[in-house]
Amino acid sequence: MGAYFEDENASGGATLANAGSAYIFTQSAGVWAQQQKIVAADRAGNDNFGYSVAMSGNYAIVGAYLEDENASGRCHGYAAGSAISLTRRQHGAQQQKIVATDRAAGDWFGTSVAISGDYAIVGAQYEDENASGGATASNAGSAYIFNKRPVHAQQQK
Repeated sequence: MGAYFEDENASGGATLANAGSAYIFTQSAGVWAQQQKIVAADRAGNDNFGYSVAMSGNYAIVGAYLEDENASGRCHGYAAGSAISLTRRQHGAQQQKIVATDRAAGDWFGTSVAISGDYAIVGAQYEDENASGGATASNAGSAYIFNKRPVHAQQQK
């Protein structure tokens, strides 16, 4: 479950407006209980981490459509967006930060996410270019497919 306007880190401190979080709940004897609160390792204000969340088996993917930095924490692109892959086996440990190979400011990558088996798909609501990087159409949108083997490599736009 996502809480994209959440301000506090996993321990309830370090307030950053709208940094966002995600929660894992488990069910036992018909009762749901919070197992863990997850925040991005590189959380920042207004990232909106948790806007979209999907889970399949022991893996989850969480979108942060207003996140600015690329996978290595550089190359600022206002609201380019990202997604974070997580594994339940390691108590919600962040596996990888996922970004589009053609990321650009204002794409909103991470507005939608889905995961099934070895594949994840991430939507970029305001992405402008077609699959080959041309034919610009303002805010047409795109979806990106990633395979977790090798670790979340982009397979297709």
